[in-house]
Amino acid sequence: MKNRLALYCFYDRDGIVDDYVIYFLRELRKTVSKICCVVNGKLTDKGRKALEKCSGEVIERANEGLDAGAYAFFVKSRYDEIKSYDELIFCNNSFFGPLYPLADVFSEMDGREEHYDFWGMTIHPRAEGVIHKSQRLPYVNEHIQSYFIVFTKKVTNSEVFINFFRNLPEIHEFYEAVCLYELEITRALAGAGFTYGSLVRNDGLPQANSTILYPDILIREKKFPFIKRKVFIEDYSVFFDIGRAENAERCLDYVREHTQYDEGLVWQHILRTEKMSVLRQNLNLCYIPDDSEVRLPQPSGLKAAAVCYLESPSDADECVPFMGNAAGLADLYFVSGKKEALDAARKCAESLSLASAKFIPKPDRGGELSAWLIASAPLFGSYDCLCFVHGVKELHLRNAQMTHDCFRMFIGSMLFSGSYVRNVISLFESHPRLGLAVMPPLNFGPFYEKCGRMAPGTRDYLTDLLRALGIDAPFDEAPVAPAGGMFWCRTAALRKIFSRRWSYDDLPEEPLPEDGTIAHALELLPPFAAQAAGYYSAWIDPKSAASACLNNLYWIERKLSAKLSCTYGASGLRQLLRNIGSVRKQLSFRKRSFMKRLRGTWDAFSYARRHKALKRALEKDHEEFLEFLSGRKDLWDAEYYLRENPDIAETGLTPLEHYMAKGWLENRNPSEGLRTNVYLRVNPDCRLLGVSPLEHYYVCSRKRKVFRSYGELREYLSRNGVLILKISPRFDPEYYTERCRRKHGFLPEGFDPYIYYLEHGSDESVKPGPKFRVHRYLNRFPDIRTYGICPVAHYELIGRYL
Repeated sequence: MKNRLALYCFYDRDGIVDDYVIYFLRELRKTVSKICCVVNGKLTDKGRKALEKCSGEVIERANEGLDAGAYAFFVKSRYDEIKSYDELIFCNNSFFGPLYPLADVFSEMDGREEHYDFWGMTIHPRAEGVIHKSQRLPYVNEHIQSYFIVFTKKVTNSEVFINFFRNLPEIHEFYEAVCLYELEITRALAGAGFTYGSLVRNDGLPQANSTILYPDILIREKKFPFIKRKVFIEDYSVFFDIGRAENAERCLDYVREHTQYDEGLVWQHILRTEKMSVLRQNLNLCYIPDDSEVRLPQPSGLKAAAVCYLESPSDADECVPFMGNAAGLADLYFVSGKKEALDAARKCAESLSLASAKFIPKPDRGGELSAWLIASAPLFGSYDCLCFVHGVKELHLRNAQMTHDCFRMFIGSMLFSGSYVRNVISLFESHPRLGLAVMPPLNFGPFYEKCGRMAPGTRDYLTDLLRALGIDAPFDEAPVAPAGGMFWCRTAALRKIFSRRWSYDDLPEEPLPEDGTIAHALELLPPFAAQAAGYYSAWIDPKSAASACLNNLYWIERKLSAKLSCTYGASGLRQLLRNIGSVRKQLSFRKRSFMKRLRGTWDAFSYARRHKALKRALEKDHEEFLEFLSGRKDLWDAEYYLRENPDIAETGLTPLEHYMAKGWLENRNPSEGLRTNVYLRVNPDCRLLGVSPLEHYYVCSRKRKVFRSYGELREYLSRNGVLILKISPRFDPEYYTERCRRKHGFLPEGFDPYIYYLEHGSDESVKPGPKFRVHRYLNRFPDIRTYGICPVAHYELIGRYL
């Protein structure tokens, strides 16, 4: 084996080292003499220990320059060491693998007739166009893709190699790294006469970016050993433009069926880092189980249950027959808050010979949510998978027929037939990472316009629930959530939801509004809990329903395409979206420009008037101003100012004149006790008025309390915050208490609205009163969140004077 040094660049936004990284490093160690991991950013303690165990050295550095910056850092600091190795490998954590032994890769490249001075896994061919302003040629030159490159000693010992990294410009974003590093290193070395090649030859590949677009072809036909992470997370339009967008799905299927690589390594990472809606789309996580009316035996290995909530006795006639489809395949449970509803269900079950069905009474509160969160909670510890359905109708729909049709679609997507139920259970058995199966969103009538939207109030409740339950999953605005509140789940996937002991008091009283309560947030919770537990969510639907859904989608697409293409003049989806975006951007820019000019004109007039008044006051009280400063060395210290700024002696100005004219604009500090940049952040009107902090402090402190730092402001609020809130017309304690109760579903013991708002007002988006726009205020003053200052108190002390 050649004496090889591998430089592995690692970055993770959370500092977590997933198992796919450990597997790669262990396989890499079989072919190299030493591995050095350069980490951009921070690592968790567990991650650091894992990397240290798999490599010879771990270096942590600031997250600067992306992987190109890490390579340059290592080359410049360890060049003498690099020259002692036969080969140098640059690689990073942007791919999964190897699917095939790396020893075979190196043997293949060493055995080729062509001798390469440097080589990679794939070569990107020349392409027309400019991808970033930093690109140095008017086209994308042919280049080795930089996720895995091998340099021979002939290259690493050359002046061209070391000078390239010594002169590498500062890199701030991905496309800068592509243009300044990936494109240029191939061009620089090839220009110096070095030869290059790749493991995968370009012949027969339909497009340049084959690692993303055709991973299954590369793996199956070219023995490509890696899968790029972008295969699973790239924008769906990239796949849509070139085919049926089944690339990621086919790739993972081939890995599972024809390689020894554990696909669980892929799932572990992408479920932790990516939105479930993106994964569902790119991996085509949609199953259409067979729904023909054939009774089949229960699948082995999984213990299943089906739970049905009945709101009224009339629900029994519709729900019990559907539950009967699961008889013999799952244990049956009926839950209700009304005795007469359970009696009706018992009678109907007897008529259908469902003798083993069990009936669970509960308090008549919380509807279908309390049925599975509270009444059915013990079942989640007794079964492997569970189906939950209910008889609640969408009464806000246009007519009775639509209400009935929607109900049958919801419950049918869960319990269509015996064969369907058997095959759904089989899905959980054959797909161990499947955690939640739900009906696809409805795409007709009143549901079409709501598809993929989340109400702001629901979003607030949901983020609070995720934080309170410790569910750590990427937040998704379009979660793969149960349509109509009905779902199949693997019970292990939802255990985090039951880490809290729910009570009926946690749920709001009915009737509920259409959206924006904790109840609506709880309906969206299951996919986040499943993802945090390491499971994915998918759509399921019977064949008959899927055909109707496909027909609806075709009708929608045909109508929209005809209208939009005619309006915006486009022949394809990408061009159509581009044209629509261009028009919207122009309209938005015009509106913003007009409002900005209008607002800017008024603000400029207002502050100019106040500036003149303030200057007149200072001229009138100039002697008093100087006397004030002479007794406040914590504000103005001439000796300190001269000592820290010796250059002002040449200006001919006195220290005070210099500070008020220029010094504060240059962020010079007038004393040890006053930091100019801090004062300007706490008092933004100081800069707007065009006066120095000393002048601002002198004038304003005679009318109100002025603060020199956020620490001073916090200390003041600890003593006087409650009094400020009590006299503020913008804080309504009863209103705030009710909003907190609605948002959290409960109030802490001994809840005091004044104290609670002072402590938590900066962290939450709960409105303190009907006339205070808390979101807008927090956006205007983002430092409030950073320093934990409640918005109303900030307004009364500072904001009202701006």
